[in-house]
Amino acid sequence: MSELKRLIVGDETLLESPLDAAVSAGAQMGAYERLVLLSRYLKIGFFGAAQAISPLPSIIKSNITTVVCLRCPNPREARDAAAMLGLPEERAQELIHLPVGQGFVRSVGFGGAVKISLPDFPLGDYLSNAEVEQRLATQRQWLTEHTIYSPSDSDATLPLNVAEILGEKATPSPAEPVVVDAATRAQFLDVHRSLLEEINRYPSASVTRHYLNLSWSAGRANRIKAELLDMKLIISARQKSANGRPCEVLSLTEKGHLLLDELSA
Repeated sequence: MSELKRLIVGDETLLESPLDAAVSAGAQMGAYERLVLLSRYLKIGFFGAAQAISPLPSIIKSNITTVVCLRCPNPREARDAAAMLGLPEERAQELIHLPVGQGFVRSVGFGGAVKISLPDFPLGDYLSNAEVEQRLATQRQWLTEHTIYSPSDSDATLPLNVAEILGEKATPSPAEPVVVDAATRAQFLDVHRSLLEEINRYPSASVTRHYLNLSWSAGRANRIKAELLDMKLIISARQKSANGRPCEVLSLTEKGHLLLDELSA
């Protein structure tokens, strides 16, 4: 690796997740596994830290050239670490009780594992919240400008009934009275009433049939339909037609029935 071109540094998530995901998906060899196998050819090095050895894929263990092991309180992990270091199994107890700042290292060309003492690197105080905010400002601005959010329509999303999910008997909550608000009345025009009456008269007809009955163009009709949907006076659903093809069917909401009844009184 004297001509190393790139060094990938990561923690146990880097070492486990890509390969595990590929294996669970049924792939014989994941992209990360192939990268490890081709690392010498591509002149790529890996520096990985892991809190546990046993979950690491065998492809990682088979291609490690240098192992540094600190204290392993877990007996199983200590035995695995001793095997990777080339230590006899009885030395696993020593790995379990290693003091802070001491460890073992073994690399290619070593006759055996070497016990080492690691110096303490004072990293200073933690950054203040203001310093962290300043360092992340550019990244947060980029996320704010480039994040695409899906549209949210809380009024059209029914709340989950926890009691029903758990199989318990739900206590029905009192329904709020339906009213026609002033904003809806201000927006409501004769063309809206025409489509409401058409839907009420032919509730099983498709949207196309309503447009034909009213002699409206598709552009005009779609605009009026969208406005009625926004006012919560109608709802739209996809259903199978007589010929088996899906079609859009409109229905009056309780609010739509209330307004139409008022106009017809």
